[in-house]
Amino acid sequence: MTIDQKEIIRVFNNIINSAVKRMIKKEFDKESNPYGQKWTKKKVPNGQLQMVDTGKLKSSFQYSTTGFTTTINNKVSYFEHAADPEKGRMVIPEHGLPDDVKKDIEQNVKSYLNKNAKNILRPGNELKF
Repeated sequence: MTIDQKEIIRVFNNIINSAVKRMIKKEFDKESNPYGQKWTKKKVPNGQLQMVDTGKLKSSFQYSTTGFTTTINNKVSYFEHAADPEKGRMVIPEHGLPDDVKKDIEQNVKSYLNKNAKNILRPGNELKF
């Protein structure tokens, strides 16, 4: 069985989306931006984490990847105000993915290729990392 190019791209897109989801979850858990800098403190009732009083903002992210572009969207009406980088609460990376997210993606792609190399390659081709 040979895996076709469309399937490989679909898998890679899923790997990228999963890595970005983990990045954003980590940001909310640690109250920090994608690059590890803490969010500017904001008064939140009952000691809740910043921007997580109901969980609606955190759970409303949508991800899609086409080719080499990943789109992150959140349709919660107050997203742009709550996650404003100029107010010290960046959620979506502005300067490319952080190195740890890139490494996560790279490791998952390598793992997929190593597990499926015999189904991707034609005889005589080699896969090297």
